[in-house]
Amino acid sequence: MSNASSELLIENENLFRALISTPIAILFAALTMYALSSGVNVVMTAIFVISALYFALSTLSYLAHYTNERFEGKAEPVFKNQNLGKTATFTVLSALSLTAVVKSFSGSAHVFFNGLFIVLTIYCVLNLLAYAAFYTNDYFEAEA
Repeated sequence: MSNASSELLIENENLFRALISTPIAILFAALTMYALSSGVNVVMTAIFVISALYFALSTLSYLAHYTNERFEGKAEPVFKNQNLGKTATFTVLSALSLTAVVKSFSGSAHVFFNGLFIVLTIYCVLNLLAYAAFYTNDYFEAEA
């Protein structure tokens, strides 16, 4: 049998560990919130709290080590093109701010917060479109 090859390759060990421990930290945080709200026994709640703290702090530690390596020049960035990285970041921020707008309008929030969320959403969406256009220009310029 031949070896399997994957297109996605994370070469930095600290970044890989951070990406693995992040969903585990989110899972234990959700279990902690459920245990605290539903009255699960104290021992299980304590185990969930300690596990959530451990994985959250591990994630922060691995990300800090990766950031240090990036600034020292020892690690390569995940996205080679800076515009692609910013496009991915603003995609997530646009989705989160759009969700906040929908929830603020459906929950009849104060007018100030509705306006704030709308302005934030417009800012994120326009940045998303701009960086996507910059990345597209870079992509076609490299092919030409």
